[in-house]
This record gives sequence, structure tokens and C-alpha cells, in this order.
Amino acid sequence: MSSMLMKSSGLRAGLFGLIAAVFAPAAMAQDAGQLAQECVRAVRVVALNATQDIQEATEDAIGVIRDLNNSDATNQEILRAGVVARNRIEARADAARERIGTIVQNCVQELRAMDAPQALIARVLDAGRDTRRAVSTAQHRANHRINAAVRLAIED
Repeated sequence: MSSMLMKSSGLRAGLFGLIAAVFAPAAMAQDAGQLAQECVRAVRVVALNATQDIQEATEDAIGVIRDLNNSDATNQEILRAGVVARNRIEARADAARERIGTIVQNCVQELRAMDAPQALIARVLDAGRDTRRAVSTAQHRANHRINAAVRLAIED
């Protein structure tokens, strides 16, 4: 979905840019603003989906760890479940941060090609930074919760 958004956004922005250059400078600014808004929305959607996935994966992992503990699994099995969960969450967070970076890079490149105001470019860059930070925070919290579940299961 996001790649489709970026492809269509880039195509749309390029087409809008061509029309605006012919008809009015004010139209160019409006189109750049629309592109920036779409870019900000796109990175927020990626971050929201990633943080929801991370939260779900965390809940699933905690459930697995509890089930292992309740079935008298060894500490090694419980530790392994924690490692697998943290690796899965890390992969999801890395993919989201990479996708956000790609969206931001493509948007900034298109905005610069449109001679967009620096404030619009800054808005996209800020949204990219903030959404990558949100994904990292979700990852950190998930790891903390998984570590706590593993610790409780081993101490039990």
C-alpha cells in the first residue's frame, strides 16, 4: 500500500508540478503542500502499522512465555522464546524505519525538484524523524516487556 502511495504520489506530484509551472506559481506551492501532507501521512501510517504489529507480537510472545512456564519448560526454552520474539520485533522495527526513510528520501527529492519551500521539506524530515523515533520507542518497550516476562518465568 505504501509503495503504491509513493508511486502514485510521485507521479501525481510530477504531473501537478508540470501543470503548475505552466499556469501559476501559487498552484506549485499548493501542490507541494499536498505532496508534503501525503508524505507525512504515509510515514505516520507506516509507523502506526509497525507499532501495532510490535504490540501484537509482544502480547503473543508474552503469552508463549507464560505457556512455556506453565508447562514447566526449561529456562533455555523460555530464554529462546524471548530471543525469537525480540528478533522478530527488531526485524519489524528495522523494516518500518527503512520504509520511513525511503518515503522521506523520495518525498524530499520530489519536493526539491518542485522548488518547494524549505518549511515543507522540514515538515517531511521532522515527520520522518518523529515516526522513526516512535517505532524505536515501541521496540524498546516491547523488549522491556519481553525481558520482564522471561525474568518472571525463570524466577518462578
